[in-house]
Amino acid sequence: MPEIADDPELMKSPGRMAQQARLIGILREVFSKRPRDHWLMKMRESGVSAGAVRTVKEALNSPETQSRGLVTHVTHPTAGTVPNVAGPMCFSETPVVAPVAAPVLGQLTREVLREMLAFDDTRMEQAARYGAFGKQAAED
Repeated sequence: MPEIADDPELMKSPGRMAQQARLIGILREVFSKRPRDHWLMKMRESGVSAGAVRTVKEALNSPETQSRGLVTHVTHPTAGTVPNVAGPMCFSETPVVAPVAAPVLGQLTREVLREMLAFDDTRMEQAARYGAFGKQAAED
């Protein structure tokens, strides 16, 4: 776009910052005329460092994600098999712990109350009577 490439106001960063709204409008119009992959190819050919902003679905299914094995699956007690994003770092001498599903609502409540708040059996029974563990637990 020689009409903006030769614009003296856009030659340096302060000028581009001052003309930001104008530039965004121009770029938005130009980029809307071709698909994203066209522009990425043009930028690569020109030596411009660029990458696509992907949707979550695109990112999870991308060749990069697939080749690195970053999406695994975990069995969940109520949701079945759910996708899991693996840690991006791999260390040759540090084994990775297999991922587990998140606990269901209330699954660890009693354990947390005992270990973190030092609830004894009496206090736990009282909390249950007041419905702290749900309606079913209060009726038991």
